[in-house]
Amino acid sequence: MSARFAIEALTKRHPRKTFACVNERIDRYFRETVTQDAKRRYASCFVAGDRERNCVAGFYTLSSSNVPLMAVPEPLVSRRDDLADRRGQRRWPLAPYTCSTKAR
Repeated sequence: MSARFAIEALTKRHPRKTFACVNERIDRYFRETVTQDAKRRYASCFVAGDRERNCVAGFYTLSSSNVPLMAVPEPLVSRRDDLADRRGQRRWPLAPYTCSTKAR
């Protein structure tokens, strides 16, 4: 027995026009914009393809960026060894972060 859903990177063979969730803005993003973001390397998009119905059951995107470390609250910085030394001094001007969005 094989799995009904396959998680894979979005390609041209995935039918985006038929995707629908409860949020029209998310639908429009997936249908019209997500491939542009992927080509520009702003985000990576992965889909849950429904093998039985040959449709996209859901998707998520990942994008990474950074945030000025001075904007991160002190309690969060002091808990991270990679961001602060033992005295709580910030090591770097920027902290990396990854943002994800999902829809189904």
